[in-house]
Amino acid sequence: MQFSRSEVERYLNMVGDENPLHSTIVPGQLIVDRCMTTLGVTWMHFTINYRKSVMIDEPLTIQNTDAQTIHILNQSQEVTIQICKN
Repeated sequence: MQFSRSEVERYLNMVGDENPLHSTIVPGQLIVDRCMTTLGVTWMHFTINYRKSVMIDEPLTIQNTDAQTIHILNQSQEVTIQICKN
């Protein structure tokens, strides 16, 4: 999974996000939304722990570690985002 500049720009326009940081960094909520959609997760309550920034065009891997935890990993296998069901 990865996010192109045009995908990020469309998302930012849609949500009205003008944060200049997002010219190079993918918004975390966009990553979480895609991850949960890809996995078909429909949790009503969850906690997100943003650990590392994700750059535009950076390859990511989704790791569903158990029934209540999802990790999104970068190429170095570092957890960039952790999603935990509450």
